[in-house]
Amino acid sequence: MKIFVLGNPAYEPDSLALKVGKKLKHDVVWLENPFHLLELLEKDPEILKKTVILDVAYGIKEPKLFQDLNKLRTIRLGSLHDF
Repeated sequence: MKIFVLGNPAYEPDSLALKVGKKLKHDVVWLENPFHLLELLEKDPEILKKTVILDVAYGIKEPKLFQDLNKLRTIRLGSLHDF
């Protein structure tokens, strides 16, 4: 199993997922930006069946596991950070 980690190492509030990813004992891949994941999906659409995407967000009181991406609410993107 691969774990894809989102985050910006140069911006402390957005680097927590990277710190958590480094502590995991799995094949962890840092995504420089969300579009990198989209490129990987174009090459291999089955990749999501054998991967985990790790990210963090403020205001969440407990970990959430999403197994159905259709349950995620979409918003208008203002920047890559909003992705």
